[in-house]
Amino acid sequence: MKDLYYWKNWNPTFKIVFWVLVLLFFSQVVTILAVETIGTDNLIKWHVLTQESSYLVDIKTITKGFFDFTINAEKKVLTEVYSGGEVPTAGYTYPIMMAVIIAALLVYLSIVTLLKRFWYLVAMGGMLAFLAMLHVEMLELFGWSDTKALALVFVLLLLPSYFLHAFNQNAGFIKRLWVMAVTFLIIGGLIYFFSEAEQPYIRWFVYGSLAPYILLILFILTIAHEIISLFARAITSTSGIDNNARIKHFLILSFIYWVYILLTYLNIAHYIDWDLFYINPLVLLVISSVLSVWGSRARAGLYAGASNIEAIWPILHLLIAVVSLGMVIIFMLSVNDPLLRIIDDLIIYAHLGIGIAFILYILYNFIPLIEKGIEIRKVLYNPTNLPFLTYRLMAIMIVVALFAIKGFDYPVWYSLGGYDNLRGDYALQKGDVDLAKAYYSNGNIYAYRNHKSNYSLALLEEEKKPDEANKRYKFATDQQPKAQTYVNKAILDDRTRDAFTALFTLQNGLEELKGNSYITNNLALQFEKVKVADSAIFYLKSTVKGNRKVKNNLLALSAKYGIPLGSDSTYLLSDLDRAGKSNASALGVSSKMEMQNANHMYDMVLLNNLLLTDQFSVEDSSLIKAKEIIDNTDDQDYKDQLLFNWSLAAYEVGNIAQSLDVLKALSSNSTSLSERAKVVMGILYLDLNAYNQAEEMFASLLDDSFLLQVSVSSLESGNFENDIEYWKSRLIGGDEMEQELAQVILDVLYEDNPILDTDVKRYVYGRYMRYFIDETAENELLKKIENNTLRIDLALYLADNYYQYGNNTGTLLMLKNIEEISLNMDQYKSFLIIKALSSDDAELVQEIIVEYDSLIGFASNDYLLENTLNHKAGLSLDSLDYLHLAEDNPFFADAVLIGTSQFTEQNDPFLNYNYLAKAVQTNLSSPKLLRAYILKALDVGLDQFAENALYQYRQRFSGQSYLLLKAEYDKKKLEQNNLLDSEPAE
Repeated sequence: MKDLYYWKNWNPTFKIVFWVLVLLFFSQVVTILAVETIGTDNLIKWHVLTQESSYLVDIKTITKGFFDFTINAEKKVLTEVYSGGEVPTAGYTYPIMMAVIIAALLVYLSIVTLLKRFWYLVAMGGMLAFLAMLHVEMLELFGWSDTKALALVFVLLLLPSYFLHAFNQNAGFIKRLWVMAVTFLIIGGLIYFFSEAEQPYIRWFVYGSLAPYILLILFILTIAHEIISLFARAITSTSGIDNNARIKHFLILSFIYWVYILLTYLNIAHYIDWDLFYINPLVLLVISSVLSVWGSRARAGLYAGASNIEAIWPILHLLIAVVSLGMVIIFMLSVNDPLLRIIDDLIIYAHLGIGIAFILYILYNFIPLIEKGIEIRKVLYNPTNLPFLTYRLMAIMIVVALFAIKGFDYPVWYSLGGYDNLRGDYALQKGDVDLAKAYYSNGNIYAYRNHKSNYSLALLEEEKKPDEANKRYKFATDQQPKAQTYVNKAILDDRTRDAFTALFTLQNGLEELKGNSYITNNLALQFEKVKVADSAIFYLKSTVKGNRKVKNNLLALSAKYGIPLGSDSTYLLSDLDRAGKSNASALGVSSKMEMQNANHMYDMVLLNNLLLTDQFSVEDSSLIKAKEIIDNTDDQDYKDQLLFNWSLAAYEVGNIAQSLDVLKALSSNSTSLSERAKVVMGILYLDLNAYNQAEEMFASLLDDSFLLQVSVSSLESGNFENDIEYWKSRLIGGDEMEQELAQVILDVLYEDNPILDTDVKRYVYGRYMRYFIDETAENELLKKIENNTLRIDLALYLADNYYQYGNNTGTLLMLKNIEEISLNMDQYKSFLIIKALSSDDAELVQEIIVEYDSLIGFASNDYLLENTLNHKAGLSLDSLDYLHLAEDNPFFADAVLIGTSQFTEQNDPFLNYNYLAKAVQTNLSSPKLLRAYILKALDVGLDQFAENALYQYRQRFSGQSYLLLKAEYDKKKLEQNNLLDSEPAE
């Protein structure tokens, strides 16, 4: 146990220094293992580029006779593309590492004063060499940039050191530390006040990093035998093993270990490419380093001639260890692959060469002791046959021979390349991009096509020289394939419109780095760009677990292409981030509208999709909340898009007036949505039977692609005299069905005496000539239609048309034609609605309500219909219901009249008039509304408005209905005049 606690009897000061170094050492060990576990590739940053894309979805299809018109809108999804970020410079570690080096030098100079004269001089010579390689001249003390700065610093360190060594030999270690610390403070003061270098300590470390790097190389060579040494100590100190078998056990363990090292060497030297588990060089370094802490005491006997103080050798070893491992950490954190590659190769070469040499050293010196079962740990470094120095020389020769196989220039040039990378990082950290480029370029020249240099250069050249950057990314993948490099190269390929080259780049990357989720994500999105959606979904599903961005993209593409999520839907729709919620909303998964505005892309996409998928209701405050959010949005493009979708949502819930108001505003003010708003308004006017307004809206587009819409609107309004050329054009330009229909229209509507010899011709004639024939003629025509589908459709259409014009007799006559015919649920729904609305019998209306409710049920957007029927059935509604009836849908004339009728007893005599005026301005085709407006205008004393509206009525509607209204108008006006004449004069 004494060997495990060999520091027990040390001087307390040595103990403290030792334990401080041990704690620092093991923190470095943990850091190396942690970084290696994470992987240096993962230290290169990732950026996420969130891209918005749209796709059309059908919102509503309007059928008018033989013609279908679809309203579509843009749902939006967010795809998240990875791009490789900056290689870390690890600049924050430079001052820490410089502090470690200075502290190590302080302890070192304090310890060497305890050595005997010859060894003291050797140690100070080593110090001079270290300072020379540390490039003290980079401090620019007093402006010096030559050896004068080195001489000054060395003399300042030498004088107190030599004083302690030669003239104050009895001084304690604490005093030695204090004396040297004061010296370091003096040097620090000189640097602070007289250094002309910017950030002198950091600059000193960067440009002098070759000094600790060479120390690292020596450290690796020094400890490479420790694992073999462990085997020897373990075998000889373990009881229960036959003495004669000990040497066999040692040889077996050593052989297995050495073979694995050999296989690893053959792999990194590219002699074999077998799918084996190879030893990680840095893990090997960590193990050897830990073992060397205990082995350093055993090696103390080698240096007994220098000093008989045992403590100084483990402390000196730890000083070298913490500086060496600190450099390894910096190389790892900065992903400096040339230096890491040299270190990895050196570790394997050292363990291979020094390992076999140490095995031979043990066998040549200690076979008799091992066979006798004697523990050799105490004499391991005190050989009797082969001197330890001879073993060292033989080991170094083997390592040199291994490097000779690959070429001596390789470690030198790669070391210089890594050194320039370190200087490039420093320049980049200072913001000197041009200098950084120069250093990285030199780094690439020395360490040919190393990843660090080329990747860093590519990032710096991406914007101004994309072709050069693309070439650099290609170089970077040659020796060190990393996901960030493949991804960035593919992005550049795609940016130059070479989508398939980008695809191949990512495929090559995925083949090289199997299972990498970052490459897989971008590969899937690249497949989507080249319109191969099934492959995109396949790759996303293959790597969806554990990557939130992949999950978000899978939701986006599933929504965009209508591909089911499958068995993973629960996982995919749970624990969503903002982008995920936005994409899920495109699939109809509702989310709360927690935003205050939609200026951010995430909020805009979420609200955009909610407006197109959520079933808002008039009682629900969500539609009002959505409008408030939109009004608070500053981005005009976002605002217009959301207003467009809001208008569609408002239309679907029955708020027709606000829907059309918003579309009108967009058609006038929006630069990007003006045409779309007009198209949608035209289709909605068709749906609302406002055919003249639909025709005017489509005609205003001045686009031949809407000639069909213009012509259908003309057919429906009865103004089809000027459309004959369009239908003639369809005889040539249309498909077979269009040609047949165009021929029927031409034969039926544009001939003086059409021959109605088919059901289709009878249907066309009855539908589009309804303004020119009365209900009796229509009734006779309906009886001749044998096709039940056409007969039902025409009867329901004519019944609704007569109802809108207040001709309830005609309405009931049309419905009687289909009472004996079996109707499907949609047809029967329309039948019941028209029958109830056109009836003045409250009991009959109540019966229809009960039947409708039991068979079909009123949806939330049927609130105007339900309230209208309830009122006709004799039920009283609350004031809010009447308000909705009055203002929500001006194209539902009966609802408006019922709603406005409730305001006649209120103090404001114009309230009723205002609602009617607004409805008439929106719905230009309703004789019921215009008639009510004319009479109300008279009631409130707006005679001129009433007279103008009466003139409009005469222009729009039939002579008989006008004569009836004129008689009522004259009677009311006469009554008002008589009332005025009878009032006494004041």
